Amino acid sequence: MTLSTRAGRGPVFVFLAALASLAGCMSVDEPKAPAGGAQPRLATYSCGEDGTLRIEAASGMVRVTLTEPADPKAAPEDARPPEPVELPAAPPGQSTRFGKEGYALVVEGREALYMKAGRVPMTCTR
Repeated sequence: MTLSTRAGRGPVFVFLAALASLAGCMSVDEPKAPAGGAQPRLATYSCGEDGTLRIEAASGMVRVTLTEPADPKAAPEDARPPEPVELPAAPPGQSTRFGKEGYALVVEGREALYMKAGRVPMTCTR
């Protein structure tokens, strides 16, 4: 390769290097799995005979909805839709423990421990 041949390719190499650098700055936003057992943005947990727990995560809090199995003895008009409960991170700044007066939720891996005052704590799995 002669000096004149290399000189002609110099601008091409500079352009390709700049293009590669620019491509490294651009990224496609892909959903990432939460780190270290943190609660995903939306998850459904099975609580066995106690029903289903739906957890929606937002910044510093979760919205928990417990759907209990239908009582076969109850009349259909007596069925109430489940009411969501919003629980802040407790203590603030972490992503696995949530709670407020009368409620608590601990998420660890694929398990969620849900506690409501006056009820037996429930362990639910994803």
